[in-house]
Amino acid sequence: MADREAKRKAVGLLSGGLDSTLAIKLVQEQGIDVVALNFSTIFCRCNRKGGCGSEAYRVTRELGLPLKVITLTDEYLEVVKRP
Repeated sequence: MADREAKRKAVGLLSGGLDSTLAIKLVQEQGIDVVALNFSTIFCRCNRKGGCGSEAYRVTRELGLPLKVITLTDEYLEVVKRP
């Protein structure tokens, strides 16, 4: 019975764009707790002011979500070099 009463949780991949923002909002509206996950790669210049990384931060503030940013650098570059 305790499992049924436990709050459902989800991870939402958030780029900061409209699609991922709306998807997370729809999940939230179903009463599900969401943690936003954002990936930053060596090629990403999104964390500059006005970039998509800053949009991810803005969205999570507006929706009241925790944000986890995962930075992929050397590991990601190795995959690109040797797919």
